Amino acid sequence: MIATLNANSDIELFSALAADRSIPGLPDLKALLGKGSHEQQMQNFRRAALDRVKAASGLVALKASAAEADAYRKLLVSVAHKAANAAKEGGFLGIGGVRVSDKERAFISEVNKAAGTT
Repeated sequence: MIATLNANSDIELFSALAADRSIPGLPDLKALLGKGSHEQQMQNFRRAALDRVKAASGLVALKASAAEADAYRKLLVSVAHKAANAAKEGGFLGIGGVRVSDKERAFISEVNKAAGTT
């Protein structure tokens, strides 16, 4: 993400984000997950993440220039791609598996939609 911010330093929003050294507060994980089965908790978390992507994209679209809003939406999708590529799924002891699972691909598609890039 830092590389993306630095690469777009000519965009005022990205310059401000790159210069910001504050540590944002973390949301209450129990509230995000809710109650229920593990699968239901993951669905709750997924929904909350997508709601935040949509809200952040919408706020930036209202407050920033069109170029900044577009770059920000792309940044959000880039973060989803990087997270999905962080580790292989499946396999054993690093052997086999896939870099990005079907569920991760589906989530990236949902992030694209929530960010308004599709």
